[in-house]
Amino acid sequence: MDAATLEAAIVAKGNEIRELKAAKADVTAQVADLKKLKADYKFAAGHEFGASAAAAAPKEKQLTKKELRILEKQKAAEAAAAIKTDSADPSKFGDAPLIQSRELPTKTFVDVANIDKSLAGQSFWVRGYLQNCRAKPKIAFLIVRQGAFTIQAVVTEVRPSSPSFLHLHGSTPSDAACNQSADVSKALIKYASDIPRESVVDVFVTVIVPVNPITGTTQHDAELSVAKIFTISKALPVLPLQVEDASRSDTLVFAEGSDYVEVGLDTRLDNR
Repeated sequence: MDAATLEAAIVAKGNEIRELKAAKADVTAQVADLKKLKADYKFAAGHEFGASAAAAAPKEKQLTKKELRILEKQKAAEAAAAIKTDSADPSKFGDAPLIQSRELPTKTFVDVANIDKSLAGQSFWVRGYLQNCRAKPKIAFLIVRQGAFTIQAVVTEVRPSSPSFLHLHGSTPSDAACNQSADVSKALIKYASDIPRESVVDVFVTVIVPVNPITGTTQHDAELSVAKIFTISKALPVLPLQVEDASRSDTLVFAEGSDYVEVGLDTRLDNR
């Protein structure tokens, strides 16, 4: 018999036993039959009569706090590895290998001094020192210096044409910039954010025009939307001084309540 038939038989046998007990009759034989029916039911259904399958199923082991922390770390590591595997494109970012005269350079470079809003929409390479970097989860702002000229570069996974980009930054992009920035990954943004300051970098960029002039650079009416970035010469992670340190006036350094440290002459000369 199947489990449903046995269940009906058990219910009927139980009712019969209750009626016999009410009449004070002998129920020994009926109890034996009931036990046999319940044994058959357990064999057919896989669990005791009266217990649901969910209740009969083995309970999952409750993890301790330590085991939960380990599990969370494993999941985070797996997610990071997946991002690295999926996004680590050597054609878009990384430490550039030595050329060693194996091939002729084909990159077209433009000097920072010559970049202005008249070049909006044009794409080319720029080489310079990474003077500063301000990073956020989905965007990084770089200051690229070449000689006495500086320009702001933006690395973002958000399309420049989207409202999110305008909210984060506030630039008016060209069509070329919109298409060029579509494939920027989180891994590229993180790589750009981790490059030590004063490293020499090559960036492939498209010129975009900011809504408001950029006051922190010499090139006020243009900035760069980055599609590729490579480190040509990596600086030390910690430098004796930054350009900002050496360029501060004595008035600012020695002002009351100032937290700035004076850069001595020996330090300046030793690190020219």
